[in-house]
Amino acid sequence: MRIILAIFNERFEVYGSLKPFFEQYPQYAELKDKIEYQMSRKKQPYKHVDFELQRLNVRRSLNGA
Repeated sequence: MRIILAIFNERFEVYGSLKPFFEQYPQYAELKDKIEYQMSRKKQPYKHVDFELQRLNVRRSLNGA
């Protein structure tokens, strides 16, 4: 399972995909294509002055199921 980790200066937020991030922060919608390209094609975190976005693989449970 993959998640999107949004790291701000004083907090972090977790999303299941980029769609809810853009719904929560419509002011960054203009960066959508650039963010998706950076994270999906280049497989690199996206860094902005206000935040950083990382895609992380996580396990669903401790028993590996």
